[in-house]
Amino acid sequence: EVKPRKRTPGMLEINARPAEPLKPSAQMKMVKIEREDTESETRYLDADIMRSIVNVLSGADVTGMVRKQRVMAILGDEAALPVMVHRFVPSELVFETLLERPILAESRWLLGYVEGFLADRLLASMPSMENEQSIASSIRLTCDSVCSAKFDTFNQEQGKRKRSSLIIEFSALDVMANFSSYLAAHEKLDDLGYKVAIADVDIRMLPLLDYGNLRADFIKLVNPVGKGSTPLKPETKQMVQDHVHKIGLARIILDGCASEDDVNLGQELGITLFQGVGVEPRSAN
Repeated sequence: EVKPRKRTPGMLEINARPAEPLKPSAQMKMVKIEREDTESETRYLDADIMRSIVNVLSGADVTGMVRKQRVMAILGDEAALPVMVHRFVPSELVFETLLERPILAESRWLLGYVEGFLADRLLASMPSMENEQSIASSIRLTCDSVCSAKFDTFNQEQGKRKRSSLIIEFSALDVMANFSSYLAAHEKLDDLGYKVAIADVDIRMLPLLDYGNLRADFIKLVNPVGKGSTPLKPETKQMVQDHVHKIGLARIILDGCASEDDVNLGQELGITLFQGVGVEPRSAN
């Protein structure tokens, strides 16, 4: 702390002087500074961003971020028919809303954690599960959240509604990382009458899955895109097609359909159920 200076006669005289503006220097020039327009810097998902999202949304109601998208049945050239309405909180929407910039999620594990956290917040927000002219409704949760008291409250909120029209979706990453939790969650859902879906399965992985051990009612496939992805080889297409028919046409959904080309690929593989902006745009809840 700076000690106050003594009020000497000299200090009193200095303080009593009127303020005088400084004269401009002949060596200085006024320069107008204009702000340059810069594009939003793209960042990669990291631990700091993940921590920020968790801190902001830990006690928040995410109802305003809920989006819905219908799974459509497309048979040949016939008109698409709604089968299932899926509710979820898109991670990219959260990035844009909270961080106001695009975020690239190259780490699947970090993205999986964020998606799991958002699924838990969605469960806590108790979204409407109306079918909306569809046969069923689905919601993305985590294995651990199904085994929690929050899900018990969610189940009570459904009243006398048939649980067979409600589908609980898990990420394949969550299932692989927490298989014991998945088995416990599946047993609980099975006793209550819910259906189970496993999503984010690379289309090339379908022939390698032991569908009997997973005991899922639906499998959501995704077509690999981006770095390192190549068109499916004819032999891979044949194996996928064989497994689609073996598991059942009504159990396989091709997710992430962005264009008609994705639908054409799915139909070539024998798939009849599709989800994505190419067949049904996202809409607010």
